[in-house]
Amino acid sequence: MKKIELIIEAHKVSEVCAALKAIGVIEIAASEVRAQADRQENRLEIVVSAERASEVIRAFASAGWRDLLGDGKIVVYELSDRVRVRTLESHEKVR
Repeated sequence: MKKIELIIEAHKVSEVCAALKAIGVIEIAASEVRAQADRQENRLEIVVSAERASEVIRAFASAGWRDLLGDGKIVVYELSDRVRVRTLESHEKVR
């Protein structure tokens, strides 16, 4: 499992989310982050299988890319497990 964090400018969120939903990523956590000066940025967090990580990264890069400074950042973490609080199911059973 991989956790992918995408840091993007706020005005690109809907476009990036649409690109992710087009490839079947429907569970996206979003939060606002502090940026330099008067830029507003958002963090999107997605947990996917290791096999889908490169597909998610490509979808983000194609939707978020403008060839300008501040196009965004991608951070990928390796997850060893995840647990659903309500049922205590772990790993593959938890979407």
